[in-house]
Amino acid sequence: MTVSRRAPGGPRRRFRSVLGVNLSLSLVGAGVAVLAGEAWLRCSVPFVDSRIPWRFAPGVGLLYEPHEEIRHTDLRDYWTISRVNRLGFLDREPVTPERAASSCRLALVGDSFVEAREVEMPVKAQVQLEALAARERPDLDLTTSAFGIYGTSQVSQIPIYDAFVRPMRPKVVVLQAAPNDYTGNSAALFEAVFGAPQVRSYARAERGADGRIGLTLPGEALRPPGSGRAVSFFLRDLLERGRIWGDVREGRDRWRRYERWYRLSGGTASLAGWRPPVTLRMGLDVVHHGLVNARRAGGELAPAYAEALELTGFALDEFAARAARDGSHLVLFLHYFFGQAGDDAMEVLAEERGIPVVDQYRYITGAAGGDPNDADFRRDMHWNPLGHRWAAEALWEYLEEHPSLCGRAPAG
Repeated sequence: MTVSRRAPGGPRRRFRSVLGVNLSLSLVGAGVAVLAGEAWLRCSVPFVDSRIPWRFAPGVGLLYEPHEEIRHTDLRDYWTISRVNRLGFLDREPVTPERAASSCRLALVGDSFVEAREVEMPVKAQVQLEALAARERPDLDLTTSAFGIYGTSQVSQIPIYDAFVRPMRPKVVVLQAAPNDYTGNSAALFEAVFGAPQVRSYARAERGADGRIGLTLPGEALRPPGSGRAVSFFLRDLLERGRIWGDVREGRDRWRRYERWYRLSGGTASLAGWRPPVTLRMGLDVVHHGLVNARRAGGELAPAYAEALELTGFALDEFAARAARDGSHLVLFLHYFFGQAGDDAMEVLAEERGIPVVDQYRYITGAAGGDPNDADFRRDMHWNPLGHRWAAEALWEYLEEHPSLCGRAPAG
């Protein structure tokens, strides 16, 4: 009689072997699929990495390298390639001083909404405004320039005016305002959000020992904002769709912001004894939402909010004084975010100083008969081409109603 003996490990060993082979084949197949998807995506889009060539202008702050190329994408709605002009801004080359003096020169000053990395040059607000004027009132001879830099607010835009706008002697200066300007005008809040290196790269308003507010110009750039790189478009696309990367990044940034907040609150009077609301995640909108909530509740403003308003008023005073000195008409252009939230603090600050206001929200919901939610990209809050058109139309409506702005304002 023959007795058969099973090989050691028998079925269990064969199961592990088959499982190992299947797992290996699955991993190889997944790797091939990822590589194929990566190759296809990189061939189907213009580029996958944003490229932002920053430079530091002493006494002014962070600008862009003149004549360099900027590539910017959110990997969804836009892939734009822009050329920096000789002054360091994302606009056309400025006209000659003689041409500026002979025309109705308008300068648009602002942050990333004016900078507009997200759209091509022909649809930017200042270009559409100039085209509107040429079509409707060629006799006004309107020429425009935009001076927009990402991350700036009215305080940090003061030296930009002094260095680049004033030499052009504009007849009209349009100062764009967004809710994040409240926080940006407060060095303490801005540092809590972004950190000291970012704050020291721009001009800031600081209170002296006598309680008076003064402007401190930046001496050096400690760290330019990063432009980010997409190591794998396929992986980043997958993470973004599932909101995984956004949640991880927001959690990391929130933790860093609170660390800075606790560190700063010990030596900053306006931050002491008060914590930012957790629901606001200590972002750039912290003052904007705080103002709206305090108004609805009928309560007093937290010291941090009150100081941010005071410093914003200081910046508007500085712009108003410069416009009066230089014989320019100053106009404040309100982003539609103010109207959507019912925040009128910025408008009140302007009216107290006799600065006329153009309200984008009122124009969109009134004359344009549109929905403000259609003015930005689906995944990016910046203006899309329609948002830029509405900004241009709102400004043109104001200029049409006030053609005397194209004359020199009385200096003094």
